Amino acid sequence: MKNIKLYINIMLLVFVSQTATAQFSYETRKDNYIKGSVYLYKKTILKDFTEKFGAYEASTKNNAEWYMYDETGRKIFEQKDRTKSGRKTAYERTIYYFDEDRLLLSVSAFTIGNKDDDYSFTYYKYPQSSVMEEYVTSIYDNKMTIGVTKRYNSKYLLLEESKYLGEKSGYKKVYKYDNNDEKISYTEYNGIGNIEGKTIYKRDNKGNLLEETAYNTEGKVKRKKIFEYNPAGKLTKLIEYNSDGMEISKSEINYINDTLQVYSVYVMNGQVFYEFKSEYDDKNHLKKQVFTVDYYGNKTNEYIEYDYDRKGNLISQNVLKNQKMTKKIMFLNYVGNQYLSYTAETYNADGSIKELIAEKYDKYGNTIAYEKYKYETKFGEKLKIPIEKHEIEIAYYDGTPKLKVQMEIVKEKFIPKGKKENVLTIKIKNAKVKPKIHLYDKSGITHYGGSKANEHKSGYNFSYQYSYLKQFFKPYFIVEAGAEVVLVKLPSE
Repeated sequence: MKNIKLYINIMLLVFVSQTATAQFSYETRKDNYIKGSVYLYKKTILKDFTEKFGAYEASTKNNAEWYMYDETGRKIFEQKDRTKSGRKTAYERTIYYFDEDRLLLSVSAFTIGNKDDDYSFTYYKYPQSSVMEEYVTSIYDNKMTIGVTKRYNSKYLLLEESKYLGEKSGYKKVYKYDNNDEKISYTEYNGIGNIEGKTIYKRDNKGNLLEETAYNTEGKVKRKKIFEYNPAGKLTKLIEYNSDGMEISKSEINYINDTLQVYSVYVMNGQVFYEFKSEYDDKNHLKKQVFTVDYYGNKTNEYIEYDYDRKGNLISQNVLKNQKMTKKIMFLNYVGNQYLSYTAETYNADGSIKELIAEKYDKYGNTIAYEKYKYETKFGEKLKIPIEKHEIEIAYYDGTPKLKVQMEIVKEKFIPKGKKENVLTIKIKNAKVKPKIHLYDKSGITHYGGSKANEHKSGYNFSYQYSYLKQFFKPYFIVEAGAEVVLVKLPSE
């Protein structure tokens, strides 16, 4: 019998997408505001610093953001912090598996404290019609089943989304578009079919939005926005009204010799909240903002001044109140249009520094370091005390080796039975730490693979009888190697 071989690159647990527009319900780097060809992004936040022998140490350390992406930018792993105040650390993990250009399934786990992850499956079904259905088979404790249905048209515009139909806690959302694919209405119902609200959009023949009207359950106007434009198609005015037809906010945009001047005001129950004017230079750079009413409706004398270098890059932002500096922001070390460092200082009434935030960025604009400090005077000395720090790990698709899983099925003699059986060998390469393998006992439950890894120069090897693997709930397993976590499909015999 010939050996059966299967090679999987983790950057490619997914195949390269040929028609990305045909894919529904997945997130990309842009959804997480991550720039560049990022492979791995992990941020840990350190807080609650205490002083020991003249140095400061963090008392708490939490994984705030943790993502992995394939080469096309699709998210294949994420971990979210779900810890509630005063309780044990809690995380939610989700791993995504793609088949060519479509999300095939995902597995999720909710972990409290240090217990092992229990994963539940979500399957995505793509019929031949324009309907795409999502099914969640279990939620953590296997006691709840959720069904979500989404329907798209031939241009992949979302037409309808529903969940928990037949129950009051459910919903149904309906979207309608004009011939130019611009949204003209959005209607939301509860799970038993009662309308919860509707929004209607009116546009001119150029596609400019003229009116946005939101209605309540009784069909009465809840909120309305009016948009006005000049002959060149530039927005000149935006007015928002409440259900009584009273003006609650207004923005006026003037163009003087193509130089912008914007006046904005927010009004509630006849009282002005937040009023300011913005001024621009002849290159449309924001130069100054003057505030006459603050967010709380109080009169103020505050303004912000902006300064730029010869290339038009913003280099400073000064906030003044009653002619005194309250905050100073600096954007430094530009590479092209991207600054690599940022500092923000806030000041006390006497002009002394109160707080400092310092950040560093890579050439793509991703934050690679963050530190926040406060200043206090103790023992006659001005001390710089840390409040929060971020440890950020970023890896890119830049040609460096990525985690790789190689699988091979061979006939081997099995002792004590003394006969040959199919054995699956899993070789894991480029792992930065010793990897673990999670197998599925049953729906929602996993455990670490029974065999121990043999370490070689080229990586780590695991071996399993294929008959042993067949007893597991689903033909997938998880490889975890430090910050890299991926979902892998078993090969067929």
